[in-house]
Order: sequence, then C-alpha cells, then structure tokens
Amino acid sequence: MSLSRHIIILAISVFLVFGCAQKREQAQKLEKEMSGESKIDSIQEIDSIVVETPVNETVELPEKREITMPPRPKGTGYTVQIAGCDDKSYAMTLVEQYRKRGYEPFITTKDIDSITYYRVRIGMLYSLEDAKLLQQELADKYSVDGWIDFVR
Repeated sequence: MSLSRHIIILAISVFLVFGCAQKREQAQKLEKEMSGESKIDSIQEIDSIVVETPVNETVELPEKREITMPPRPKGTGYTVQIAGCDDKSYAMTLVEQYRKRGYEPFITTKDIDSITYYRVRIGMLYSLEDAKLLQQELADKYSVDGWIDFVR
C-alpha cells in the first residue's frame, strides 16, 4: 500500500512539473509579445527604423483663457444644487455642460475648514413645486441626484 501511494505521489509530481513548465513557456512567450521583443529583436533593427516628420507643418495650440464664474442670480428663491466640489475647474466644466444643455447654472462658494467648496446650482425659482419639477427633470434627463435649497 505504501508503494502505491509513492507511485501516485510521483505521478502527480511529474504532471505538475510538466504542466508548470508548459505554463512557464507560455508566460515567457506572452511576456515577449507584450514587451515587443518578438517584433524588434536587436538595437540594429531599431536604428534602421526611420520616422518621417513633416518639416513645414505647424500646430496651433488652443488659446488658454480663464473662464469667469457665472454670477449668482439676484433675489431669493429655490434652487437645485447638482454638485458640490473643491475643484473650481470641475465646477466650471459642469457649468459649461449645463449651459450647453439650455440651463442657466451658477456657482456659489462656501468655505469650510479653510477649504473653498464650489456649489453648482441651477435656477432661482419662486415656488418649491417648480424646484421639485426641475429636480425631477434633471434626474430623468441626466441622472442627477440634485437637492433643493432655498437661497436668501
């Protein structure tokens, strides 16, 4: 009985060794393909590659401009806040996005523990019902989980 156990253990060990060796070869082949060694095998081949660059081509860079924050509407009323973040550029991106969608977003700021938070809001509505309708519209169209606030 002891001899049969040793033979079984030996057979399993042989299968594991050969199986691991094949997996190792496959892994090395895949590693070569991923690193690009299969395409270029030597530095001489790299030196022989020529990249042509157009001489007279000019590239125009976009004009960098500072977008000013839209002013808060005057008066008091209900508004739907769609975002609050500490990144001014992200808040401005949201303002531009919702402006293109036909809304009139604005930003208010709030300083908490010496960090400025930018709150992106839409609407200055007279009634709570109108604010709820706007909130539902934003949720339906853009999956925005906004909340209603009263601005004084």
